[in-house]
Amino acid sequence: MILNHFITIKALLEGLQEAGQTGMLRLPLRDVLMEEEELPGFSVLRKAISAYEAEQGIAEAQGKSRMPFYRQHQRRLIGPELAPFIASFYETDSAWNDGDVPSVMLSFDYHRLAAHCLSENAFLFRCKYDEAQSVESLKQSLAQEYHKVFFDEENTGFAPDSRFVSLLYNAALEIRPAQEQERKEWRLALFKTPEEADYRWDGQTIRTSAAWDVPLSCLERLTLKPDYRLMPELYTALIGLMKQQGLAPERLLTGLVEEE
Repeated sequence: MILNHFITIKALLEGLQEAGQTGMLRLPLRDVLMEEEELPGFSVLRKAISAYEAEQGIAEAQGKSRMPFYRQHQRRLIGPELAPFIASFYETDSAWNDGDVPSVMLSFDYHRLAAHCLSENAFLFRCKYDEAQSVESLKQSLAQEYHKVFFDEENTGFAPDSRFVSLLYNAALEIRPAQEQERKEWRLALFKTPEEADYRWDGQTIRTSAAWDVPLSCLERLTLKPDYRLMPELYTALIGLMKQQGLAPERLLTGLVEEE
């Protein structure tokens, strides 16, 4: 199976700067908690909590569906101070939607990519789009975790053996709206403390990000978007960059491969 990842020209240029020496391509990862105020997975988790409480005869006023998932005034989850950073991959190339903005589609071999993730303590998983199925799965987990969470209007806490925070992260990262199902998104995720993250100014605010190195041996194809035939200057420079960094454009680059 092939998984496609879309990257800007600037990010590709930066990611290949040391590829010739390291044999690795550096991919940018984004801070998923900064993307949406209420991630779709959190709404599904609250529904699962409410459904579990209804089955157990727990009144809403005494329940935990209203508990905060974020720290006060922050986009960080309750529990350990870790931020999840992700890169998105897709089973098809239809997820590209940057119009006329030039970018590159990197096509990776799933099995080699998954093996590298396993060796580097990173996580690679397919997003879930069936809300009812997710609610049912979360309810089963809540049967073990619900009573390990302590919540009132002033405090939220967990028993030492609680895995509720894992449910939070799984919901945040895996669950997406049903209308996105055709995208067939996979996500590569890793967790970093605030001290380990990267910070940059984007003209309006400070953005947090991270980077992750993937072996060039995982790479199957590069495709210049939207159409390499309409961008001869960029296409020519990309061929030169690949050669400089030890990649074989005649084996990897769409256009040259097709002309063999």
